[in-house]
Order: sequence, then C-alpha cells, then structure tokens
Amino acid sequence: MELGIIANIAYNKRNSETHNDHYFDHQLYKERYVIEKTSVWMESFRSILNRFDTTTTSWIRYNYLAFIVIALRKFQKKVEMNSIKEEQ
Repeated sequence: MELGIIANIAYNKRNSETHNDHYFDHQLYKERYVIEKTSVWMESFRSILNRFDTTTTSWIRYNYLAFIVIALRKFQKKVEMNSIKEEQ
C-alpha cells in the first residue's frame, strides 16, 4: 500500500563520508522541528500527558494554559537576555 510519504532527512555532515544527492526541503524540516518541539513541551505538563480530564473542554483548556505558560517562559527569557545585553 503506497501512502505517498517521502523521507525528508537532513544530511549528517559529521558521520557521512559521501553526500547523497537527494531532495531535502529545508522549510519543511524547520516546520517539522517546531511541531516536534511543541509536542515535547506539551508532554512536560503531566495533566495533559496523562489526560486526567474527563471532558474534551477541560482538556482543551489545559492545552491553552500550557501554551500560555510556554509563551510566558520564552518571553521572560528574551527579556532577561535583552537586559543582560543592555548592562554590558
């Protein structure tokens, strides 16, 4: 059964002697990385990972809450980095 899935694997510069001339979509790879990173962040919240909630509505609300916490943490790191740069 053909699913039409095409591998999009980055060339490993360190562990390969030859460079394979195969199609590699950089934009698709970046998008895939963002999606996988977001999934890992979401899994760090146990209530979402274990799905203790019995209703879809409460599960969705926990997802929104997790996204807000993740965004605030990233924003805080950027603010801290900018304040360090200004002090120097």
